[in-house]
Amino acid sequence: MSLVDDLGPLRGAEGELAGALAAGSARRTLTGLKGSSLPLLLARLDRALDAIRPWVILTSQASEAEALAEDLRTVGAEGVEFFPDLEILPFDHRSADRHLVNQRVETLAALAAGRVRFLVTSVPAWMRKVMPPADLDQTAFALRAGAALDLGEFASRLQGMGYREVGLVQEPGDFAVKGGIVDLFTPTEDEPVRLEFFGEELESLRRFDPVTQRSTGRIDEARVLPCSQVLMDEPRRRRAVRELRKAHPEDSVLVEDLAAGFLEGIHFEGADRYSAYFVDEVPLARYLPAG
Repeated sequence: MSLVDDLGPLRGAEGELAGALAAGSARRTLTGLKGSSLPLLLARLDRALDAIRPWVILTSQASEAEALAEDLRTVGAEGVEFFPDLEILPFDHRSADRHLVNQRVETLAALAAGRVRFLVTSVPAWMRKVMPPADLDQTAFALRAGAALDLGEFASRLQGMGYREVGLVQEPGDFAVKGGIVDLFTPTEDEPVRLEFFGEELESLRRFDPVTQRSTGRIDEARVLPCSQVLMDEPRRRRAVRELRKAHPEDSVLVEDLAAGFLEGIHFEGADRYSAYFVDEVPLARYLPAG
């Protein structure tokens, strides 16, 4: 039992607020909410209203959003997702933190699957555009025993989705090829998966502990999502070069170097700021149900 389950139905001002929200009434201003009272009220309203659309909660700073998301989970709210900002500036030459990128992709996937009741984010993160839901769906794929895969093409595909080839898989976004074995850590899972091949046929899939590298059990299927908002499959690479040259028609060493980097298909430092060249980015609100 959670705290929200221990309390009775909404009464008084809380009940009036629930009624107004259910009727689709205009804006309401709430004051005097301190400590855990806000997340508790939101969780109780969600239970009382049983709404189809998720709650979208915006804060001024990412730290406030992350803390509120944790408080919501603590009081017993379900389907809580924190959507972080990339924390990079428009002309920043460094790449976004991989953990932030992975968390964003994980939240987008949860939104697309309808698993989110509370989307908690900051205003800067809400304002930054993301890949379209269709692109996320088309890029993701499932792996099952019996599938035929060319390991070289598979490795290139993973790199185009933002995965990093390493010697030892330890964190989300890593993959390693060792003969007929591919270790892969997707951003939506707690453990990586070990893919065992016989020739080009995928024979088995097993979860394993990234610390001990020991198997923790066989699985039937693994879903692979991108771990970058910069998708570098061949059609998108060609599109990125076209968009780059359209935006910068004058010839320059920088433009040609960038075009060459795009065509190579391997993520480079600072690639995140060029994401709009690869896909037609959309507002985060596009992932919410219509209505």
